[in-house]
Formats: sequence, C-alpha cells, structure tokens
Amino acid sequence: MESLPKKGKATRMLAGFLGMLVFYVGVQWAINRTAAPEWVPLDDPAGYRMLTTGAVSRGAFDPLVGLSTREVRPVGDDRLCEALFFEGTGPGVPVAYFTDFFCPNCRKTEAMLAEAAQIGAITLSRHDWPILGQASEQAARAHLAAGLQNGEIAFRTRLLRAAFVPDETYLRDLSVSAGLDADRLLADMTSPEVEDHLDRAQNVADRFGFYATPSTVIGKTVIIGALDAKTFAAILTAEAQASCR
Repeated sequence: MESLPKKGKATRMLAGFLGMLVFYVGVQWAINRTAAPEWVPLDDPAGYRMLTTGAVSRGAFDPLVGLSTREVRPVGDDRLCEALFFEGTGPGVPVAYFTDFFCPNCRKTEAMLAEAAQIGAITLSRHDWPILGQASEQAARAHLAAGLQNGEIAFRTRLLRAAFVPDETYLRDLSVSAGLDADRLLADMTSPEVEDHLDRAQNVADRFGFYATPSTVIGKTVIIGALDAKTFAAILTAEAQASCR
C-alpha cells in the first residue's frame, strides 16, 4: 500500500515532464515556421523593446476611463521589476499581463499564458487593469477580492465563461458558486489590498505607455495587442535568459 503514493507522485512528475517536452517541441516548430519579430527599442524604460501585434481593446473615448480618477505615481527603475513581476522569480520566463474582463481580445492570450504558466514555461504576474468602464472596474475589484479568500481562479473562470453585468446580485451568486463568503467579497472590493493592486497596474501601465488591453511584458519584450502562438513562441525563445533583477 505504501507504493501507491509514490506511484502517483511519479505519474504526476512524468506528466509534468511530458507537458514541458510537448510545449518546447511546439515552440521550436513554431519558431522554424515564423520569421523573427521586429522590435523597436524603448528609450524609457531603458533596456526594453516594443512589439505591436494583434487586435486591442480600448475605451471609445478615454482609454483610461475606468481608472481616470486614480493618481498617477511614476514607478522608478529601482521599483519597476517588483511592480511589474510581482509574483517574483520562478520557473521559466517572467511575464506580466495587463487585462480587462470586458476585453474580447484578451481571452485567447490569457488562455495561452495560463497554459504556459501551468507547465512552468513562464512565471505569470496578472495585472487587473480595468480600462473599459465602470463595469470593468467592478469585475476587477470582485476578482481581486476573491483572491483575498484564495478563490481568484474559480472566480475568474466563472467570470470568463459568459457575458455578465457585475452588479451586487450577480457577484453574490457568483461568490456562492465559487465557495466564497459573499459578504466578505463585497466588503473587500474596496479594501487597501485591492486599491494597491489597481494603483500598481495603472502606474506600471503608465510607465510603459500602455493604451489598450491586452498588453504584455515578456522578459524585456513589451507587446501591445493579442498574441498568437507563433509570435509567443519566438519571443519566449528570444527571452529564455531574461531576468529583471
């Protein structure tokens, strides 16, 4: 009977290894079929380079409409890495992802990044950056509040499944379905932790000059627009040794 846990652990390790192998074989295949991306060096922040790629989502008038009341506090070079890659160093390439729940161009990119993070190809820092209006900000606040109960993954999965209006009734029902305390979630939506995340997202986005979602920083490569698998594979290879610190 004692061999069963060991066997299960070995099976999981083998599955993880095979997942990594399949991912990297796919990366190499994609690179061999794709011309190298063309980057433009950024003057500020120094050391980064820009790539404009697929479709973007932004407000009809002011691209910062959801966050326009927030005070912009410049992020200095000494704090940029920590603010950008707040999940810290881990396996794979550091990736920071700026997204909005009402951004239709974000979902495929988010799914691709989540898969890469799951197999250890990247360490993903997800920035909720609600720029598409009040409903976007409410959804972001609710998602971040769910994270204070360690329920952000289940909550995010439900938010991404269908169109929704994030009013109190919807958020209560969603909290219950995700096994969370609804009263606490609603209260935590205006907590200092949630405010800090939203402030950081705005201030880092401002430092890079982001104007739309999705926006992504992979190592030292800055991308505005939806990512396709081939471009993602080429950038990952180019940034394989990237370290912000």
